[in-house]
Amino acid sequence: MNKLIDSVKFFPKFISESIDETKKLTFPSRASIIAGTLAVFIVSIILSIYIFVIDFVVSQIVAYIIKAFGG
Repeated sequence: MNKLIDSVKFFPKFISESIDETKKLTFPSRASIIAGTLAVFIVSIILSIYIFVIDFVVSQIVAYIIKAFGG
């Protein structure tokens, strides 16, 4: 019960400090958001192509090994 009373007493201070911290926030500019989004999009495309190529090469090697050694 004592913890509940302490929590209730602390709550207004918590709200006040939260509002003060929220006022310090800065948000990224539109250009920064667009640049970050494009970077993620480009890296995703490059990685997906890389993984596709690696998968294709490995599957061809495995298919050759299976065919060559009696599969």
